[in-house]
Amino acid sequence: MSLDPSIVPDTQPKQTASPASLLARDDDAPAVDETAEVAAPAPLEFDAETTTIKIYLEEDLFSPDVVDRLRVIADHNRLTHPLVGLPDIHYKTGNFIPTGTAVATDPDRIVPAAIGNGTGCGFCAVKLDKRRDDLAPNELHEMFTRFMERIPIHESDETLTPAEIDRALAEGVDSVEDLSEDERACIDFHGNMFRDKDLQEELDFASYFPKENYTKAARDLGRLAAGNHFVELVEVATIFDVEVAEWFGVREGDLMLTMHADGNHVSNIGKTFTPYKTFRNWARIKQELSKVAFHMRFYKHPFFYGKQDELFTLPTDSKAGRRFVSFAKASANFGFMNRLKLREKLSRALEEQSIGSKLFLDSVHDTLSFEEDLWVHRTGASVARPAAQQTTPLYQRYGKPLLLPCALGLNSFLMVPGSGVQHTYGSVNHGTGRIVDRTQASGFTREDIDRSMDERDVALYSKGTFNITREHNSTFKNPERVRSVVEGLDLARVFAELKPLAVMKG
Repeated sequence: MSLDPSIVPDTQPKQTASPASLLARDDDAPAVDETAEVAAPAPLEFDAETTTIKIYLEEDLFSPDVVDRLRVIADHNRLTHPLVGLPDIHYKTGNFIPTGTAVATDPDRIVPAAIGNGTGCGFCAVKLDKRRDDLAPNELHEMFTRFMERIPIHESDETLTPAEIDRALAEGVDSVEDLSEDERACIDFHGNMFRDKDLQEELDFASYFPKENYTKAARDLGRLAAGNHFVELVEVATIFDVEVAEWFGVREGDLMLTMHADGNHVSNIGKTFTPYKTFRNWARIKQELSKVAFHMRFYKHPFFYGKQDELFTLPTDSKAGRRFVSFAKASANFGFMNRLKLREKLSRALEEQSIGSKLFLDSVHDTLSFEEDLWVHRTGASVARPAAQQTTPLYQRYGKPLLLPCALGLNSFLMVPGSGVQHTYGSVNHGTGRIVDRTQASGFTREDIDRSMDERDVALYSKGTFNITREHNSTFKNPERVRSVVEGLDLARVFAELKPLAVMKG
C-alpha cells in the first residue's frame, strides 16, 4: 500500500538528518523553568472535517506532516471517532498512515489504509533463569554465536505444507497443541485473532492471497528478517516500582531476551492484499472510482492513481471487507507463530548452555481487531488493556506488562497500562519513534554505529543484510522525553529499565 512519493510532494519531510543536526537537537532546546507552574498534561488537538486528531506528544517531537496524513484519512473516509497519534508517531516511507497511530471505525466499516504494511508485527520478551552476575564472560558470546547460526534472515530451514500454512493462518498458536495455557495468556489475543467470531470469516486464503506470497509463506516461519527487527539480551538494570516488579517476578539483575519480528511475506499488505483479488465487476469499478476521487481531491494527480493499491472505506458486510478483516487477522496469527518458532530456536540454543527460559510477554502492534464495539486499526501501537479488562488472574491487578524498546544500543523499559489508554482505544506507543524516516537518516557510517555501541558496552552481532547505519540512535526521539509524556498522560507506568548487553540484527 505504498504511495509513490511523486504524488505527495506536500507531505514529504524535506530535511535529511545529519549526525551533527540530530545530536544537537536537545542541546538547542530552551532551558526549562522548574519553578514555573505546569499545566495538566493533555493531548494536542487538530481539527478534521468530521472529527478531531489527538496527538499524545510534545509539539517539537513530531512533524506536521503526520497531522496532514491523518487529516487526509479522516476527511476522505468521513471518520467520526478521534484519530490518535501516540508518543512515537512519525512519518514512514512505504506507509501512508504514520507509525504510532490508532484509528477507530463503527462496526459497519473498516479503513485498510489505516493499517501499516507489517500486519502481525510485534514484540516478545523471554525471561531467563540465569542472572547477570551468574553469566560467565564467554557465555554471552557463545550465546549469540549460536543465535547467529540458528536464526535465519531470508528463509527458514523449515518448509510448511499448504495445509500447515492454512492452519497457522487460521488458528495461530492454537495450532500448537502442547503450548501451555500460561504461555497462551502471555500472548495478545491468546495468539489467535479468530477466537472472537465478530465477522463471517474468509478462510480460503489461497483464493485471495497472491500465489507468490502464499508460496513464500512456506519458508517464513522461524526467520527474523532484517530492517528494525532484532534479538536483544537485556539486564533489568533499575526497578522504579517495586510492588509491580515483584508482582511479575522481575528483579534487578534478571536477564531477558527481547525480540521484534512479524509474519514476513504474509504480513506485507502492499504485496499480499490488493483490490484486484477482492473486487469483482461493479464493486471493483466503485473502488477504482474512489481512488480517482481521492487523488483528485487531495493530491491533484488523478492519473497516478493506477499505481496505488490503497484501499479506503470498506463495508464489513461486503466480500472485500470480510476478506480484508480475515487477512489482517490471519497475518497477525502468522506473526504470533513466527515469534513462537523463533523462541523455540532461541530456547534450544540456550538449553545447550544449560539456560532455561520462559515467555514473559508477546504483544502485537500492527493489526485490526474488534474491541468495545469498534474496529480498532493499529499501526505501531501496542495493545494496552487495563487491569479491569483482563481475564487472566496475573493481569487483573496491574494489567499486562508491555515492552517499550528504544533505539539501537539504548535502554528500554517495561511498563503497565495506565488509565489514559481508555482514550487511545486501548493503545500505547510501541517505541520512542524516529526523528526522521530511515530512508532520510543519512550521514552515519558503520564506524559511528560501532563507536556508539562500544561507548555503551553493548555487543553487536549483525549479519549485514541491510544498511544498519540508518538505525543510529541519534535518528530516534529522546527516550526520556517520550517516557515523560507516556507517564505524564497516564498512558502507562514504567516499572523497570532494561540495559542491553548484546543485540543481533539482520
